[in-house]
Amino acid sequence: MKEPGWKPLEASVLRERLEEVKALLLQAAAVGVAQDAERLERLMELEQRTREDARGRVQRRRYR
Repeated sequence: MKEPGWKPLEASVLRERLEEVKALLLQAAAVGVAQDAERLERLMELEQRTREDARGRVQRRRYR
């Protein structure tokens, strides 16, 4: 039976791959945060409109 062509890992190649993975994870996290922020903003706007519609008038803002 033929052995698989395994090669020892080279530290420089491994380091490059790990840095690439780290950059991709940071990008994915940034996209996730942006999507969450956008979704929360839409929910807040919807909640505001729902309150306004339920009363039939625009709610006045109270400042303290």
